[in-house]
Amino acid sequence: MTVCVIGNSHAGSLLKAFNTLPDARQLDWAFYSAADSYRDNAGLNAIAYDAKQGAFVDFPYHRGNHGPNAVIGNHDCFVLVGAHPAPVRMARWLNQEMSDRFRAAAVAEICRYAPLDRFVRLIRQSSPARILLMTRPAPSRDQPVPGADAAITEELIAEYWATRDVELVRQPAVTMTRDGMTRPAFHKPNDNQHYSPEGAMLALQAVRVALDAPRAVRTS
Repeated sequence: MTVCVIGNSHAGSLLKAFNTLPDARQLDWAFYSAADSYRDNAGLNAIAYDAKQGAFVDFPYHRGNHGPNAVIGNHDCFVLVGAHPAPVRMARWLNQEMSDRFRAAAVAEICRYAPLDRFVRLIRQSSPARILLMTRPAPSRDQPVPGADAAITEELIAEYWATRDVELVRQPAVTMTRDGMTRPAFHKPNDNQHYSPEGAMLALQAVRVALDAPRAVRTS
């Protein structure tokens, strides 16, 4: 299976974990990333799409056999990482009285504005490849919201992406508190958003488990 990982600096964290795997050389994975600060904070939005090549072109950071261009047709599966708010952060934004229908619509709207949405749309124009998506990890230092709110929001995120034929890879439970925050031990010291090496390895393992599971059936 050829796997293409695309994302911001969180994809870079997964690459560091990947490089420590004993079987890394046997796995056909490519990594492409653009930090959120890339090109005056445009981040992944600065990555162009070349319709003739069917490729996302000129990634500033890449590891694989095809240079800086992620050619869609070269891959069986895409893993989109990081450029998407964590469920607990979205729950905090929506921490007010609203109907279930309005909350679902609000979650869908936030997902549509995430930079990863464009990648999903362009991949789907030319490929039936499997797509997995992993949000940013939850913060470890923030005002928490009730755990039930974070769980409901995560389900709404999963439901939205399922309508786009995308499978959500959830943050490993062992890295999280009851309130849906990341345990400080799994964040880099003095960093409220990036996994520690241990956290990144657990996230990578979650991706591999998802890849080994049967492809989820599209819900609509």
